[in-house]
Amino acid sequence: MTVVKKITKDEIVKNEVTKSTLPTIYIGPTIPKSGLQNGVILKNGIPNDAKKHVEQCPEIGKMVISAELVAESRLNIAKIGTPENKFFERIAAYVGGLN
Repeated sequence: MTVVKKITKDEIVKNEVTKSTLPTIYIGPTIPKSGLQNGVILKNGIPNDAKKHVEQCPEIGKMVISAELVAESRLNIAKIGTPENKFFERIAAYVGGLN
């Protein structure tokens, strides 16, 4: 009999963000001194300098997406009320608090 472990949403997001081997793109606001600039291609997942920011602001991880979703997601960032718009605004507020 195979035992299946239930995986939480947090574990899925953390795994996608920190251990992805496929190139992804960050489409959120630039986060100073983290290696995360808007539009940066991430070949090895989130940079180590940025992982503490993902822990403090989980929306950052949600803005790391596969290349085929970039065009649609950028349009959604501009549409008030979409998840992408809300994530972008929360990250911008977080970044503003870093200064």
